[in-house]
Amino acid sequence: MKTRTNEMPTIDQFRPVVLRVLSDGKEHAVRDIVEQVASELALSDHVRSQRIASGQLRYANRINWACSGLTQAGLIERSRRGYYRITANGAEVEGRGLGVYTEKDMLEWPAWQDYQDEIASR
Repeated sequence: MKTRTNEMPTIDQFRPVVLRVLSDGKEHAVRDIVEQVASELALSDHVRSQRIASGQLRYANRINWACSGLTQAGLIERSRRGYYRITANGAEVEGRGLGVYTEKDMLEWPAWQDYQDEIASR
């Protein structure tokens, strides 16, 4: 049974759940990923109702950032606009059963290191 949480997960905590949701290898719409991740984590109504200054739901914003980082690291791919699927490297990470996957952890992937280098050079 899932434990309902009243605490907002961090992007680092959302990343492994995004990979788990995508672990079937199929293409998923980002809106479905957001809802499946929230359900997997049994986010409370309180957490689901929090908004950022732009009005966007905070949990959805963080899950979108998790998807963005995982894409830059090559762990998921945008199959088309608004849709993602897991890559072989993403499936390998998902198989580790992690609870947290940080930006520092993603440095194991050359694509993420290249992306970080590009940001630093700007």
